Amino acid sequence: MDTPQLIALRVLMHQKNIGAVIIPTTDPHGSEYIAPYWQVQRFITGFTGSAGTVVITGDKGGLWTDSRYFLQGEEELAGSSVVLMKDGIPSTPTIAQWLGQELQSGDVVAVDSQMFSVNSFLALKESLATYGITLNMNLEHDLIAPLWHNRPPLQAEYIWRLNNNITGQNTTTKLVRVRKAMLAGGVDALLLTALDDIAWLMNIRGNDIACNPVVISYAVIYSDKAILFMDRHKLKRSTFAPLQAHGITVADYGNIFTHLQQFDKDKKIGIDFSTANYALYQILADRACVIPVRSPVGAMKGVKNSVELAGFRKAMIKDGVALVRFFIRLEKGLKKRTVTELSASRMLLESRAEQPGFVSESFETIAAYGPHGAIVHYAPTEQSDVRLERKGLFLLDSGGHYRDGTTDITRTVALGKVFLRQRQDYTLVLKGHIALSQARFPQGTRGTQLDVLARQFLWHNALQFGHGTGHGVGHCLCVHEGLHSIRMQENPTVLQP
Repeated sequence: MDTPQLIALRVLMHQKNIGAVIIPTTDPHGSEYIAPYWQVQRFITGFTGSAGTVVITGDKGGLWTDSRYFLQGEEELAGSSVVLMKDGIPSTPTIAQWLGQELQSGDVVAVDSQMFSVNSFLALKESLATYGITLNMNLEHDLIAPLWHNRPPLQAEYIWRLNNNITGQNTTTKLVRVRKAMLAGGVDALLLTALDDIAWLMNIRGNDIACNPVVISYAVIYSDKAILFMDRHKLKRSTFAPLQAHGITVADYGNIFTHLQQFDKDKKIGIDFSTANYALYQILADRACVIPVRSPVGAMKGVKNSVELAGFRKAMIKDGVALVRFFIRLEKGLKKRTVTELSASRMLLESRAEQPGFVSESFETIAAYGPHGAIVHYAPTEQSDVRLERKGLFLLDSGGHYRDGTTDITRTVALGKVFLRQRQDYTLVLKGHIALSQARFPQGTRGTQLDVLARQFLWHNALQFGHGTGHGVGHCLCVHEGLHSIRMQENPTVLQP
């Protein structure tokens, strides 16, 4: 059954002669995990996954998402007019192909240009143009704002700083590195939009997004100054003064648009077309000389220094202690038959919170018993919560942010008797994990080239998993961090020490 919001959206679409709307799961910063304020897709459809794009027409709809959310998408959209579109499956049409079949030439598709990177917006515009379909870029203002009366506000908690003994480099040193990259790229200014890039560069952290210690912000870096655009009410004197000392001016978050309007053709400004949103690019395109660059911060952030590495090891030890204590408590609870998926999640959080320097969970704990373990990013709710029994498999995928590092730990444990097939599959996965962890490889190797080591034993038995094998982890930052990865999909980034 469609949500009341979806029904109301279609009424507005009809009134404004809009053929379709496209709503991705992201925010103006291209974030994977987003603040409730930007969870438009969840508000309209009820889908709660962290990746996907919803397309709504006058009477139909589709959710394009990857294999992590196939089961979840089917469950959460069951009975509605929005159907699951299995992204990555050869038989699944692209969004443009599907709209080309559902709409007529001359129809208009509404999007919020702040929710699309420059590259993704231009690609969508070009692909829709082949069917004579045009884009209206005011989805947020025209269609969503009138419907969302009780929209959650953005967080207003104070930000905090990480000292040099944790980061290994102060902000001035990092800015020098960025400015060298700017000089090499021939730009006078650099626009930063990715929240973890900005947090890493400024050595600041916040609580603006659950499980992601980032600050909702933009930054513009010049050769002699830097401007941080954020909610200034989140700054205490103890955090504001160090920013000033590093030559950083703080301006209101919304002033980024006014600031970019002041550029002229004499100024060359670098923008990462893969992350910067199209609304910002559109402001600059008519005024400044826009140079497409790859943000240098991502590559710097991904290669950890010796202090960060030491912090990771400390965080892993603390996390290991927390997990051991949790499993002891779990074992005792199972004997009393009182543990559920949700209570296990709370129990694990309590164990982590006992550790020094604990900040928060690094993502919502996936505590999945039995069949729930097949749902890749399953998170228990009051409706889905089940009691754990002394039999079968229990999947626990969780992690923690500590001031000196971040963890992402997956454990699958037998709570009692398991079937032969479960043992066999578990063993095949374990063999692949061991093979990958023992790999030695030459300089210049990409994660894509190593991925087969983890899958080879599954493939020998005609088995496969659809998600990635490994990813970078931020240093008290986003748990999923590029630019490197270990997965089947091609990634040109080489692995570095």
